[in-house]
Amino acid sequence: MNRERRRHPDGQPVDPATCETAAQDYTRRGGQARVAALTPDEHSALGTRGSDARWAAHRAELAAQGKKPRQTPAPMPPAVLAYWKDVVKAEQPDRVWKSAMELKRAAIKRAKQEAARLTVEHAKRGGQA
Repeated sequence: MNRERRRHPDGQPVDPATCETAAQDYTRRGGQARVAALTPDEHSALGTRGSDARWAAHRAELAAQGKKPRQTPAPMPPAVLAYWKDVVKAEQPDRVWKSAMELKRAAIKRAKQEAARLTVEHAKRGGQA
């Protein structure tokens, strides 16, 4: 049956743009019931499997193009992070940090800015030390 000709039980025409078909409705309800029946560990495992499958497809696509997957950068060593935290605190002495994580993010951002500045400066000198 054509969607434009369908009518609600009260006789009003169905708006195809906003109407949810019965199949979509049942599918949505079935998915909700399935998730509700899972334990938290099963739900997590299901998500992990899906994520792994998506990333495997992405890695296969990159390999087909002859590209290497991007590596996660190594974490900043604690001593270096402590130095940049001190730099940020010295640059912004009146600031009240909401959390340690906010200070850590600011320190990492500042370290990246300094690295970028030094890279540009090095490039301007023609790669000379």
